[in-house]
Amino acid sequence: MSYKRIQGTGGQVLLAKGSIGEGEAERLATAIRQAGQLNEIWLYSAGGNSAEGMKMGRLILKLGLATRVPDGALCFSACSMVFLGGVLRSVDPGGHYGVHMWTRYGEDDAARILAVLKKALDGAKTESQQQALVKDLKELLQSIERKNADYARERANYLIEMSVSLRLMIPNVQTDSGNQHWLCPEELKSFNVVNVD
Repeated sequence: MSYKRIQGTGGQVLLAKGSIGEGEAERLATAIRQAGQLNEIWLYSAGGNSAEGMKMGRLILKLGLATRVPDGALCFSACSMVFLGGVLRSVDPGGHYGVHMWTRYGEDDAARILAVLKKALDGAKTESQQQALVKDLKELLQSIERKNADYARERANYLIEMSVSLRLMIPNVQTDSGNQHWLCPEELKSFNVVNVD
């Protein structure tokens, strides 16, 4: 992300714009220290690393800062987690706040699945080979299930920590990771995503 101190209508603002990468919470902490006195953090990001987004949100909460999605900006995916750290949270009428299903699958997971499938395609000819293949596939699927369950628990705990309704999990899990669910003003208020007008 890039960080820039600007003058907002209510005081000094840190504009945080761009993708949320590994180590972003540390970069945000540095930007906040360098900016000095701040009233709000304005977010404009299509997301990135969701776990890092939660670290950033916790930092914002600890520092007692407000968050805003300004007019014309979008805050989506991992950015939605950053935003929830604001003690005061607002989305301007022309701003957009969105969520979708997280994904924990990376290239390593894909390579493991491919290796298991290749092994299957090469042929498990004996019964013991077939049983070993079933065991490998079962362990792989259970590992994926555990990762998702762990992350769902982390996400739910984070929402509770930020005083946001667990009902926000519904559009999260019902929206495919390749799509977006943009919360309407009623949802923003109902889920306590925004807590000021």
